[in-house]
Amino acid sequence: QASAILSSHEFRLALILVMAILFSLLSVSFGVIFDKQRTEDIYATTQRYFSKRIPQGPSSASQGNNKVVEPQVTVNVFYHTYAGPTEAHQNLSRLIVDKQVRYLGKAAQAKSDYLWILRYTSVGNATVLDPEWVKGLCKKYGNNTLDCRHLGHLADGHEEYTLQKMHEHCGSVPDPKMRTPDNQTHHLIVYIHSKGSFLRANMDFLQNANEKWMPSLTRAPMTSACLDSLLPRKGSINANGH
Repeated sequence: QASAILSSHEFRLALILVMAILFSLLSVSFGVIFDKQRTEDIYATTQRYFSKRIPQGPSSASQGNNKVVEPQVTVNVFYHTYAGPTEAHQNLSRLIVDKQVRYLGKAAQAKSDYLWILRYTSVGNATVLDPEWVKGLCKKYGNNTLDCRHLGHLADGHEEYTLQKMHEHCGSVPDPKMRTPDNQTHHLIVYIHSKGSFLRANMDFLQNANEKWMPSLTRAPMTSACLDSLLPRKGSINANGH
């Protein structure tokens, strides 16, 4: 009899527990259905959370008296160009630079929500890759998405000159940890050079290899997949190149 009474008590307790659980579930369900404002608030909060962690293009939005500044992405393309002494060198240099700026212009238009800056140097014959000519290429192929800046010219020199400019630029960018709500810029670095412009007349196999690989090696570090993979959660300096 005691065992039967105990079982009866256990049954009643179990029933009460089941009813309590059902009541809680119903309360939550009705609360979600009828508390539309609460649901919208949760959605808005979630959107704000992810928008601050997934870098977007330059934009801003106002909410009441507070201005929310979305993360910006700046792609700095450092470009080392060379123009040799002979007419064959010069024609080849112009052809290569024309192609590479065209690839860059297409990349900038494909990612027009990013800010694209071409920072290039020139070595060799100063009249071949004239800054005005290069600026015209940027305008032609970039469709106002590409900002071209000539960093200087050397009569003689190597890629260390351009690499040093790139290093100095990276050092001038504020520490990501010191960013403010009004400055959420992510800086990406791409390095390319006018591959194949150093003409090797007696080495056809090497010249052919340069012509074959230049297009893919130029485009690869500027693809959306490559650039997006460099975007950190908290922002920093990151680099691609060939």
